Amino acid sequence: MRNTIAYLNAIHDAIAEGVAAVGTPEGVSLLQACEVNFVIRTAPGQKTGLTEVIPNTSCDLVAWSAHEAFREIDAQAALNAKLQRAGKAASDPRFAPHPEDLMLEGLERIAAHPPKGKAKGHRDIFIGEIGFKENHDDLDAFLATLRATLDWGCGHRPVGAVRQQLQGL
Repeated sequence: MRNTIAYLNAIHDAIAEGVAAVGTPEGVSLLQACEVNFVIRTAPGQKTGLTEVIPNTSCDLVAWSAHEAFREIDAQAALNAKLQRAGKAASDPRFAPHPEDLMLEGLERIAAHPPKGKAKGHRDIFIGEIGFKENHDDLDAFLATLRATLDWGCGHRPVGAVRQQLQGL
């Protein structure tokens, strides 16, 4: 993890040196985004990029590759299909995670581990990837997740961009 921290800080320093030497056009900012993944389902106390790397970097933005939010939903659907094939009742859907809840949980976890110089609860976060599969049949769940995510970030101030990877929709 030390090497990752050094690498990300070297990039940040290089960006700062380049901007100082050359400048940027008026109204333009050049920012560094550091990406994290596996934010939601980690064991308590487990050392991760979010808990150990990001707080020791000077990243301007934190990107989240949020595939795991929908992976949880897909795992629940696979379990239900397996139970149905075996002639057993599907697991109780009331206990299935909702993707919007998982997205908000992930965003809050990222906000709780800010880069150096940012306060806990920072909102300089964007979703690098959502992970919604084109064969996922619950478009309503996706739209609810997107709305919840945007409300979380933009309810305070615009902080980034959401890039959808929705091939086939």
